[in-house]
Amino acid sequence: MGQTFKLTLLLFLISVSMAFSCGNAESLDAISKPSPEGELIFKKQCALCHGLTGNKQLSGAKKLTESKLPTNEIEALVTNGLRQMPSFKERLTIEEIKLVSDYAYQFRESK
Repeated sequence: MGQTFKLTLLLFLISVSMAFSCGNAESLDAISKPSPEGELIFKKQCALCHGLTGNKQLSGAKKLTESKLPTNEIEALVTNGLRQMPSFKERLTIEEIKLVSDYAYQFRESK
């Protein structure tokens, strides 16, 4: 193989490696913006226990400002519930669960 081909292949492999190592789920979460629809759903379905700023802790609700969960795990929690938190899979659509999860994610102190 010629030197030019080897150099081109090496640069290509380095580029691909860098592309895959630069992104992760948390960085994608950090750039998504909560929607007004997500806020409305949160106020109707979540604020009673979590409060408008995510710190209320009524009925055992967790402080959303202390959450370390990525949005996909928040979505699973909203969908299925856990302990005292009810499941919302019968009350909200998949899209509404995504919207409210994105909105709840914004309360994290360290994204």
